Amino acid sequence: MTPNPDSKTNSYLTSSINTVSNRILLGFASGTFVGLSYATIKGVPSKFRTSIMIGTNIAMCCTACYSCERTINFLRRENTKSNLPPATCWIHENNYQGTLSTYAGGGFLGGAVVATIFRASPFASVPGGFLFAALMSGACFGEDMWEQWRLEQVRIRKAENALRAGKVIFHDGGNPSITGTPKQYEDDSSPK
Repeated sequence: MTPNPDSKTNSYLTSSINTVSNRILLGFASGTFVGLSYATIKGVPSKFRTSIMIGTNIAMCCTACYSCERTINFLRRENTKSNLPPATCWIHENNYQGTLSTYAGGGFLGGAVVATIFRASPFASVPGGFLFAALMSGACFGEDMWEQWRLEQVRIRKAENALRAGKVIFHDGGNPSITGTPKQYEDDSSPK
């Protein structure tokens, strides 16, 4: 079986589609919750309709911003021929400026499109772009914090499982991990 030369691009495309669809679903769910809260507080008689409308609007904003962000990321990756991970911020891997710029750029372009559509005026594109650029920059930080927390939890679970299995646990700067240098402990019950 011969390898497909476009498999790296196809893998990136699949990963990007999954990333955008996950963000859209999250935007729709949070928008629906915000819409339901708004309708409840204001006493709107059609709470369901209001929550679905707000959820749909936020999902459309997420679609515009994240699609532009993935497009900018793809173009940047192709132009720089870099080996960047496809779907995350990865601030802790010294790739902070590049991914923050793709998020801010995607937010600006997506926000310009959304503002032009919702305000029916091309003059709304600049303020809308700046608003969504700031929101997408915050999303970049939030996604990176979530990824760092998730990786830390995975590392802790691996160390706990290794300890339960009776394997030797190594320590890296006082934190238990599976890799690192061994730290010797003296057992008080052993003869001296």
